[in-house]
Amino acid sequence: MNLKGKLNPKDYVPDVIPLTDPGCGRPDWLYRNIQMINVTYETDYDSVAEMLPEPLEFATNPPLATVMVSNLIFSDLGEYGEAFLLFAVKYKGKDFLYAPNLFVTQEEPLIAGREIYGFPKKLADVGFKHQRNQFMGWVERPTGKRLFDVVVSPQNNLKQEDWKHTDALVLKQIPKEDGSGLDVCKLVGVDYHITPIVGTDGIAEFFSGKGSVSFYGMSADDPWYKASVKKVVNAVYGRFNIHLPYGYEVYDYLK
Repeated sequence: MNLKGKLNPKDYVPDVIPLTDPGCGRPDWLYRNIQMINVTYETDYDSVAEMLPEPLEFATNPPLATVMVSNLIFSDLGEYGEAFLLFAVKYKGKDFLYAPNLFVTQEEPLIAGREIYGFPKKLADVGFKHQRNQFMGWVERPTGKRLFDVVVSPQNNLKQEDWKHTDALVLKQIPKEDGSGLDVCKLVGVDYHITPIVGTDGIAEFFSGKGSVSFYGMSADDPWYKASVKKVVNAVYGRFNIHLPYGYEVYDYLK
């Protein structure tokens, strides 16, 4: 007697595996009242050019990089910490923030980000603290090995409309099971919509100020240090709400 399986994958519309027990829910994702520090700086083209895939181009000369560290107090994916490395880029005249690397503290947002969109997430210790008039975020990987920290001292209150929204962009890749190539290789755009919170008094919880990014030594596993700091051009701290829908195809390398 042959006992055949009854599971038909076509009957399921999951976004992530396991098929009958997905590792996370489905977008749209909501984040409420999160804290974020964000430092943008000029970096060295020769150091970061190999981190940017064709056919993208840097939006400025010299290139601009951003380190963003978030304390995600509440989201559909739970409470966690996250750190982005971002480059200001252009493709067909549209501005994007390309993310070559991310760190996250929890499994569920890692699964959702990597499997659905292609966000290049790794697990790490992401810290965030407020002391006196300074907000600091940092990443350790492994624990005890500080890769970098970012510090912002808020000084000037900004308006909600001072926040410039730019879609995120990631390189999504899925290799063939026999190692002969790729099943999926595309650039995916994401309307990672961040909105500064406005208090009941009409004042946005959004500030510019002094900022710095410091990298510590060289890590062969996590070479964020290659995006070296030449000149800080902008530093902000704020509380934000985020809406994260499904992504969209920007460029398919296999077509």
